[in-house]
Amino acid sequence: MSAVGTNMKRNPRLSKKECAKILDGRKEPRDGSKWDDKVHAATGLNHIDLRYKVGEAAVTGNMSYGQIAEMYSVSKTFVHKWTSVFRARKTLNDGTKCRRINKDVFRSISNRPGNVRSPIRDRIRKEVVRIRRERPFYGSAKIKAKLKINISCSTIDKVLREEGLIETPKKRHTNKTYGSFERPVSMDLVQIDYKEWKGGNYSIWILDDRGRFIMGWRADEERSAENAIELLEETFRFWKIKPRQILSDHGSEFYSVRGGKGRSALDRWCLNNGIEHIHGRVRHPQTQGKIERSHGSAKKEAPYFGKMESLEDLRRTIGEWVEFYNTERPHQALDYAYPLDVFLSNIMDHTAFVEG
Repeated sequence: MSAVGTNMKRNPRLSKKECAKILDGRKEPRDGSKWDDKVHAATGLNHIDLRYKVGEAAVTGNMSYGQIAEMYSVSKTFVHKWTSVFRARKTLNDGTKCRRINKDVFRSISNRPGNVRSPIRDRIRKEVVRIRRERPFYGSAKIKAKLKINISCSTIDKVLREEGLIETPKKRHTNKTYGSFERPVSMDLVQIDYKEWKGGNYSIWILDDRGRFIMGWRADEERSAENAIELLEETFRFWKIKPRQILSDHGSEFYSVRGGKGRSALDRWCLNNGIEHIHGRVRHPQTQGKIERSHGSAKKEAPYFGKMESLEDLRRTIGEWVEFYNTERPHQALDYAYPLDVFLSNIMDHTAFVEG
């Protein structure tokens, strides 16, 4: 008799209102938390299944809370909580065609409030929006000056984006450090490239990656692989030294393989001379940044050294500028040293490629 009375006490009849109160906040489907998928060490069950089994044992089985707690290695409080959830869900299901209990009801519920409103923050937000609407051309800095309070411009921008008053900025690269790079010794790598001038003439020069030193140059009416190879041969014959690698872009004079059986004319010349020919990335002039920067300096500075209308004027002017660039112009990237000095001071360490 006492056993029946105990069972009746542990399995009371619940009204729909009481069930709804117990299940408040457990609307389906629920995301739960990462804790739900963790395995209970004593039983090997994840916590959703463990809660379900505990509630099922208390409601449908003839076991006390103490027996269930010992069986599943949990506390009596744990058994009481999830038994209430199981019983409430089962009671509501019994009045419908659904007899199966959805386990989503056994997922965790966060105690964190969904939204915390601050009267001060709301007042600031209203002021930001008001000023922006009155002065649509005001940016976050001007709005901050008008507010005269300690608030960051990024916070104002966030408010304006949330209110749809400014567009969301494009994603930018973050945590990315930009800086120059260079080979450790002279003649480990040289760069070569053409530059077009007004009048349809071209100049080409060879620049050492370590010292930014222009080793050789020439000016012509056209750009071709033959002219580039002639310049390379003349330059390395003069210095009696060859580089380990030559870097160029994908210009046709460096990359075209017409009649070369898969190799460009410069590729074949480099192969015959034991030099590796490498290319920068397509449409990425930053790879050849040093020689591109020298082209920019030439465009800005060379006109001060003479006229550049005819091919003869271009050759004379470029010659004077290259002399100035190598020996008299301090280079910021070299700690204001001269390219010729840096080139010569590092070339002695690179003896593997010295000829003669």
